[in-house]
Amino acid sequence: MALALLASVMTSCVPVEGPRGPQGPAGQDGNANIWSITYSALESDWYDVGTPGTEGYFLALDLDVPEIDQLVVNNGLVLVYYRPDTQSPWFALPYTVINHNPEYIEKLDMTYDLGFVGLQSKATDLNATPFAGDFRVIVADAFPVGKTTLDFSNYEVITDLLGLEESNNIDRPIQKHGGEEMD
Repeated sequence: MALALLASVMTSCVPVEGPRGPQGPAGQDGNANIWSITYSALESDWYDVGTPGTEGYFLALDLDVPEIDQLVVNNGLVLVYYRPDTQSPWFALPYTVINHNPEYIEKLDMTYDLGFVGLQSKATDLNATPFAGDFRVIVADAFPVGKTTLDFSNYEVITDLLGLEESNNIDRPIQKHGGEEMD
């Protein structure tokens, strides 16, 4: 009797596949909610924060990135890469330069919040370099990093993972400190 009951329970749990609905329309190519934006910076785009040669001095550059919304801030991914010229590879921020003559260490770093990325250049000699070149900001509104072994410093690995191509990149001008567009 117990065997018959067990057999009855097991056969009643077998899923039955019903009829399939019609095929939906083809989706648009590309990645939803993932952006790649490039900003070309000149030395003159940077502005002083503090007084050169004094403790706490650094240079800053603000990037307008409206793609960074509350969803990105709470659950997303914002990566920034730098290259001094088109022949150079992309370097992930933070980017550190060690100079031996004269001896100092300089760090190019980033922060972000709603609608912007802030870049900072600061050195141990209490000066700073206005880094000219391209900055690429990658924004994703959700990214399950968890226990990943991804090398976020490797630009090619990240762009392959996210399916980003040069043709999907947005070129955007840098805004002057205070909101005006730079020439």
